[in-house]
Amino acid sequence: MALVECSILIDRQVQDIFEYVASFENYPKWNHSMLECIRTSDSPTNIGTVFNTKMVYMGQKYSIPLEITEFEQDRKITFHVPKFGFFKWFEGIFGFEKVNNSTRVSVSADTDFTLLFKPMLLIMPILGKRTWATHLKELKKVMESTK
Repeated sequence: MALVECSILIDRQVQDIFEYVASFENYPKWNHSMLECIRTSDSPTNIGTVFNTKMVYMGQKYSIPLEITEFEQDRKITFHVPKFGFFKWFEGIFGFEKVNNSTRVSVSADTDFTLLFKPMLLIMPILGKRTWATHLKELKKVMESTK
């Protein structure tokens, strides 16, 4: 497994950021790896909600389902992605914490690889942290520019 953790402080209220992140259709606006994210039902985001995504990873395009597996209003969102490419699975956890008049958004991401790509587990924490730090900086830019 290749655990990655990072966080950022955003000058917006928890409710605003949580609502924006919980609308996974917004992801392509701040996550450069995601080209498209479409909700498969009309219900609001909650446990069991599935999104069909189009992603680019290491130059390869993938169509993958993403399922919400944990949802705590204004606190936490966990999502799971099944096998795609050389990933056996991928799980991401977003945490939201009020810090004065701002919000700390944290990401914890974990994955495993198919046998042939197991050596990537050694470099994935470094690459993953850099990638998620970039995504969080974009989220901060988007959220703070729409105050």
